[in-house]
Amino acid sequence: MNATDALRARPVRTLAAVGLALALSAAAVLALPRAEPPRHAPVATTHFDGLRVAAANGDADASRRLTSALLDQYRDRRNPEALMEAMQWLDRDWDTSEYFASRLTHRVFDDGLCEHPVVRWHPFCHVGE
Repeated sequence: MNATDALRARPVRTLAAVGLALALSAAAVLALPRAEPPRHAPVATTHFDGLRVAAANGDADASRRLTSALLDQYRDRRNPEALMEAMQWLDRDWDTSEYFASRLTHRVFDDGLCEHPVVRWHPFCHVGE
């Protein structure tokens, strides 16, 4: 083999080596132990999903009912994902008549949620600043 053939063969060997390294990396990743599932069950039930869809489509009453159910779930199970989602819906629709009538914004204070890290810096917890 002359020098030109050796130079032409080098990229093929390099590509083969890279391909082998990628294949071994993929096999190593697949052999890794699976991550632990989250401590809390995800906040996704058929009932909640229906309310989410309606709320996302602008139904303020569905948003209010979803927020209330999520706050109840947080109170009963201490599920921080439920609290986080409840606060997102509350942020989105707090100024609608459905929310004012339900006094959901008061639950943030009444249930002591302003002490929770998810809510601690929320504007509802710093009224008047």
